[in-house]
Amino acid sequence: GDIKIIGLSKAPKLEATTGDITLDLLDCGINAKTTTGHIDCTIDILPSNENVTMETTTGDHNLVIASMDTTHAIDIRATSGKVDIMLPANVNLEFDLQVNTGEVRIEGYDPDYTEESNKKAVGTIGDAETKATLDAQTETGDITLKAMGS
Repeated sequence: GDIKIIGLSKAPKLEATTGDITLDLLDCGINAKTTTGHIDCTIDILPSNENVTMETTTGDHNLVIASMDTTHAIDIRATSGKVDIMLPANVNLEFDLQVNTGEVRIEGYDPDYTEESNKKAVGTIGDAETKATLDAQTETGDITLKAMGS
């Protein structure tokens, strides 16, 4: 079945076999996994040293983080499904985004790429020495990383 949580400040670990996971108004990291279903997560403030892990076999991911610092690791995995990520415009980030069938897009940022193609994007955003990390992969589907307000 579906899981829906609104307003939480302690990091949950959620697992579903068949069903969507919807998380809204969080002030914490998450660990969410579903075999068949979508994961939709909105985090207002991601506290220092808290991480985000999202995994699906078949299903889309939608992650929005309004405020974060440079101590986070974000890890998103999908076998079949699109991945949409929206982060603060002023984010400091090391990223590794990969698809096998689909495209990788970055919108609203001026990244410094170490590797760039329509299937893979690796690089950094922001000037801070310490950066959060984003690792996102899907076998079949697009990955879009977008800056808030763009």
